[in-house]
Amino acid sequence: MDSKQEKAYVFLKEKFYTQDRFTKKEFSNYVDWGKNLDTYWSKKIKTLLIKDKELYRVSEVFRRVLTREKFEKHISQSSQVSSDFKTYSYKTVILFDFFLPLANELFLREALDALFYKDSVLRRLKSVPIEKLLNKFIKKESQTIDSYYVEICNFISEKFGGYSITHVNGRFRADVLMTLGEVSEKMLSNGYKYLVDETTGIVRFIFPCGRTTESLFLSSENYYDDLLEESDEFEIKDEAEKIRWIFYVLFVQSIIEIINGEDEIWMLESGYRTRLHIWSKAK
Repeated sequence: MDSKQEKAYVFLKEKFYTQDRFTKKEFSNYVDWGKNLDTYWSKKIKTLLIKDKELYRVSEVFRRVLTREKFEKHISQSSQVSSDFKTYSYKTVILFDFFLPLANELFLREALDALFYKDSVLRRLKSVPIEKLLNKFIKKESQTIDSYYVEICNFISEKFGGYSITHVNGRFRADVLMTLGEVSEKMLSNGYKYLVDETTGIVRFIFPCGRTTESLFLSSENYYDDLLEESDEFEIKDEAEKIRWIFYVLFVQSIIEIINGEDEIWMLESGYRTRLHIWSKAK
């Protein structure tokens, strides 16, 4: 490490621990890189900093180059240690969580994966009476029926990008509440279980709703103050109801149709509305 790189390292390390703000000029005066400053600054130094108006502070990413050897490697190589992020903020989000035994996971994945394809989505939409679709999605007078379906597909494409599955271990009571003695007596019967251990798959869908705030991510205390003002409530309500309806038509019906042999299927809806939906096998 040459003397100017050493100065840059010492300056940034001190500012990292103190979190004091500084200007580009202060850094330049200390390091004395001269005409090479702009090259090093834009390609190497700036990636380690967070800008706050005209001042800078050293980011947490500096931990990656905290030793002299790592800092020298950062200065000499072409790779960056950080990236610029854009922030997309939504006022409202709709979440759906299905709770399902793992025995049905393979069939569930097959049913849901089909909905990643436009032809499968169109087939499902066309199974819905057109009057119901028109009630949820307004058709322009100039639109053909084909372009109308494409417009709904575009809405779905914008809102649905995928789902996630997590596995959780749980224990459940399989009978009415009883005393330990009553349970012990019943356990003498072959196959009786009062407590059941079960691994459950939670299938989660997340739908952003309403207009988005787009900005560069800045790790500053002003971040939340700079978010978009309140979105129009009617716009959110209209979009949220479309999402909830489309989710039922495409996803819920597919899931309920493919899952069989279960006494109950639970779905927790949260975000825009909080509800627990339970599909229970008819007695």
